[in-house]
Amino acid sequence: CNSDAQNKQNNLLFNSFVTGTSFTYRDAGYLMEISEFTWNVNAAVSVGKFFYTGIQALNVFLDYNDRDTKYYSIIGWFNQYNIAPNSRFRPFLELSLNRGNYYFPKRSDFPLQDKKYTYIGGGGGANIPLTKLSDRLFLDLSYMFYIQRIDNDFIYNYNQYIIGLDYHFGKKSK
Repeated sequence: CNSDAQNKQNNLLFNSFVTGTSFTYRDAGYLMEISEFTWNVNAAVSVGKFFYTGIQALNVFLDYNDRDTKYYSIIGWFNQYNIAPNSRFRPFLELSLNRGNYYFPKRSDFPLQDKKYTYIGGGGGANIPLTKLSDRLFLDLSYMFYIQRIDNDFIYNYNQYIIGLDYHFGKKSK
């Protein structure tokens, strides 16, 4: 027989599932003639009151000097810490571990995509409820950065400025 504390904890585990998507466009023409479009898709489940854990896929499309568009991918696992777990407005901090083929060498004008690289990601953001549209729809505003370890050096390599939508399934936030 479960105690009341165990029942309460069981009710918090996996009681919410979130899926999201975002699009990011950057034109770095002032540095070099590069434009970049990133489409991020992700899904996560609640793990207790304070945490979400999930998977993500970043699809990066890069165009340099009007050459053919190159495709890169970054796929990984992320964890989010809810700063205000009892609020519908959900500020969070995030850490992730990812693999991908996006690497911008220090002395190059165009990224390489010939290997798989490991990225450590971090950042934060907020889910803002869009209750006029749906009780389960949220605007995702966040910033993430990704670093790589190459040749025993950590290299700051990729930023993502996120404006996206998240949809929450399962138990609603208060």
